[in-house]
Amino acid sequence: MCEHSWPRTEGEVADPADSKIVAIFNTNPEVLDLVREALQDAGYATVVAHVDDLKRGRIDLVEFVEQHHPDELHGRRGMAHAPAVVERRPG
Repeated sequence: MCEHSWPRTEGEVADPADSKIVAIFNTNPEVLDLVREALQDAGYATVVAHVDDLKRGRIDLVEFVEQHHPDELHGRRGMAHAPAVVERRPG
């Protein structure tokens, strides 16, 4: 496990000094928790968001990405209906 040992919760800011940051998007809170826990156990920092929050505009995808600076984005096809589009930035 990397330097971080605390579980990240929805909306918590990831520390860029940590290992790779993975943003996880899904419609199922249980899936979000399972994937988050598995990735954290593997040494990744994580941030999560519910797809419904993106669709309804409660979370702005661009702001979320700019705030957390994830190295990877993982979601489901339902994200295609989110109100914003994010381009992967070169590392």
